[in-house]
Amino acid sequence: RRSQTLQPIIEGETAHFWEEIKEEDEDEGKEKEGGGGGGGGDQQERKEEREEEEDEEEEEEEEGESSAAEQLWKARAEKKKLRKTIREFEEDFYQRNGRNVQKEDRVPKLEEYREYKRIKAKLRLLEVLISKQDSSKSI
Repeated sequence: RRSQTLQPIIEGETAHFWEEIKEEDEDEGKEKEGGGGGGGGDQQERKEEREEEEDEEEEEEEEGESSAAEQLWKARAEKKKLRKTIREFEEDFYQRNGRNVQKEDRVPKLEEYREYKRIKAKLRLLEVLISKQDSSKSI
């Protein structure tokens, strides 16, 4: 239907993702109407369709917020679990070798370290997204 591309998040500016979608929907609607030339009934139908679309967009926005919050919760839980695994590895390594883990010593748990780093980045993005949603509500 349409390509879902994420807009860059610019610090200090409010993101308006729904405006672009509305514009695309309006453009699609104009293409479908063609030449038109209909009567007043067509205008009423278009008005009702627009109102329904706006209601759907509001519902989608609310779902997106809860989805972002849910993803944040899941990502935090995953980060906590990975951190525990990594910490246990590092403590065990210290007990066996008498020194802290070096970068080259991480090889046995490399996948966990990479996943932990990825989850941390995801958390930062989700936190920014949620704070942007919260700030746009208060405006």
